[in-house]
Amino acid sequence: MRRSTLIFLILLAAVVVVRLWIFHPPYAKKGDPVSARSLYAEVSRLIEEHYVDPVDPEKAWPGAYSAMLQNLDPFGSYLPPDLVPAARSWRQGRGFWAGIWVFPSEQGFRVSRVLPGSPAARSALQVGDIVKSIDNAGLAGRTWEEVRLMLYAYAEKTFLLAVNRAGVIDPLQIALPAIAMLPDVDFHQLPHSTTHLELMRLTPAAVSTVSKLFQSLPGRNWIVDLRNYQDGELGACLSLADLLLPPVSRLTLHTRSGAQRIRAGKLASAHPHMTVVIGPATIMYAEILARFMQSAGTTLVGEKSGGFSASLRRIPLPDGGELVLVDGFFHWDGKNIRYESLTPDVRISGHDAALSMAQSMLKEG
Repeated sequence: MRRSTLIFLILLAAVVVVRLWIFHPPYAKKGDPVSARSLYAEVSRLIEEHYVDPVDPEKAWPGAYSAMLQNLDPFGSYLPPDLVPAARSWRQGRGFWAGIWVFPSEQGFRVSRVLPGSPAARSALQVGDIVKSIDNAGLAGRTWEEVRLMLYAYAEKTFLLAVNRAGVIDPLQIALPAIAMLPDVDFHQLPHSTTHLELMRLTPAAVSTVSKLFQSLPGRNWIVDLRNYQDGELGACLSLADLLLPPVSRLTLHTRSGAQRIRAGKLASAHPHMTVVIGPATIMYAEILARFMQSAGTTLVGEKSGGFSASLRRIPLPDGGELVLVDGFFHWDGKNIRYESLTPDVRISGHDAALSMAQSMLKEG
């Protein structure tokens, strides 16, 4: 046999082996991630080859991605291309929403907060209700990100919610008119030289606004309200800590690449006289900011925080979609606080009652 013919046959055999490995991989061995991925590819191939109807991968596989992420935690999500613009508008505070916060629980998506003064607050909806469907679409198998976007709209509309409530047999049907998204920052002047500062998004724009407020209103008392938190960034959280606090270095961010000690706060001769109000919607970077403030001696007032302190990463995908992943979690003084609620120094429920308590504490101080 000629040498060139032998080389050709060897190369041909190699190609056949590789194709067999790709399209007919070995079955998964327990604990072997490589084999598990091969099994996933094999199952995908078999479904496309043998399912009774033609399978459109663009419709079938996104659900598989979401299920895979949901098995890890309720906060990761695959967003298909048609939902990415809505997610971006939500983060930027544009458009309309239902005026409620929901949070994953063992029973489903629980209403954790209702915006005071909103149509939702005047409806039959209550904190603690479990939302079963939104606009007749069930929530089983959906991620937190998906449910938040189901409560969002580009234009005014009415959301129809079906909720379960303890002691009520049949689901309650509740209509919620949409309201405009909240701004990043809002503030109101109160008696006794006090400013009520609400932080809904921890963004660079919010940092700039707060910085200008402190410069233009020196010597005032401040109530920093984190109860209506909607979204934010770790960098903006740390910038606000630099603006408001003395140095604090009790936080560590843990990722796949290792642990990183995070220091926030600046050396300064004086810091604002503040109290901080928190509640069940105080999560993620708002929760981290509240921990920094409490560590620096600022009194926390209100209800326990939501109990989710992790770093979310958003990764653009080739199909135009977006992958939302928990890529890090936090330790405080060496303790994992990923699902650890923050307990206020003064516990008091009720929106107005907590605000009045915070104001009276500043007045006495």
